[in-house]
Amino acid sequence: MAAEDREHKFEIIEKLIAKSSSFSFAQSVRLLLHHVSLNGKNDFSRNDFLENQIRIRPELSLRFPGTDITKIEKLKDEPLQYLITATFLGLYGTSSPLPTFYTEDLIEELNNEQSIKRDFIDIKNYSIYPLFFKIWGKYRLFYKICEENDEAVINMIYCLLGLENKQLRDQIYNTEKYFRYAGLTIQFPRSAEGLISIIEDCFNLKNQIRINQCILRKVSIPDDQHSLLGISSCALGQDSVIGVVINDIMGKFQIMITDANADILHMFLPDQKLFLELKQMVDFYVNQPLDWELAIELEGKNIETTQPGNKKWSNLGWNTWLASENNVPHKVEPIFSAI
Repeated sequence: MAAEDREHKFEIIEKLIAKSSSFSFAQSVRLLLHHVSLNGKNDFSRNDFLENQIRIRPELSLRFPGTDITKIEKLKDEPLQYLITATFLGLYGTSSPLPTFYTEDLIEELNNEQSIKRDFIDIKNYSIYPLFFKIWGKYRLFYKICEENDEAVINMIYCLLGLENKQLRDQIYNTEKYFRYAGLTIQFPRSAEGLISIIEDCFNLKNQIRINQCILRKVSIPDDQHSLLGISSCALGQDSVIGVVINDIMGKFQIMITDANADILHMFLPDQKLFLELKQMVDFYVNQPLDWELAIELEGKNIETTQPGNKKWSNLGWNTWLASENNVPHKVEPIFSAI
């Protein structure tokens, strides 16, 4: 491997030129555009570089094309300029819409060591290929966002997510991570399966997430619904309740991480960054006033007994267990409230 990142990037361009035919047309142009965007000496934009500094023309041949491109050449260093020879879409060559004799005339001219006609036709070719590349990238969101950094496209994704307001976005950590889940967030009603898919993908916990619904909880009874003899809520067996709290299973669910290890446990402790990210993501996706909690299921062999001075296993109520080495429970399941 190269010692520096910059050296590695230049090696890619060298490989691109040396083995041009092994790259697709779109990938070749993307690599050249990425290369010029990293070169601080250039004063032109990506669009200017595509239209003026990358010359693309068709291959002058009647043979069957095996690849998108046959050759990439560097024409100049200051400013950078490249020439790509493609095998499709041109006004001459095997894919030309014009009669074959046009290509035959150009081949005959090339055999006479001349290229006047070809250079003239290439004036048109030079404008066709950049347009084709722009069409290719128009609806490829990964390209528009990650490489072009297109503000209009990014803003549209924010609108789909309901995060058009910048002040609202500033309250959420790493909003770009939510882009890939726009398709799930616009579906209504939002489901437990959708939430599982998001969490598994976001935190790389494939097949480790389970959601338990209808979790029992205690809910305070509002003051105006308390039982008052002869006044309100006093019909025995109908609406009278003794006490100020009631059992409820309609307002809470549990997210469980199964087959976890010690590293996962400590990464999702309530004072850790990942737990805060999880809370933020769940609160964003769940559009109903539901409480939830996180349960982490791990085997007893993955835990350590509590010891004085052990900073890693010393959070009371989170990762401490009163057990000896010879009496470790088969499984443990610490639960962390998101409230």
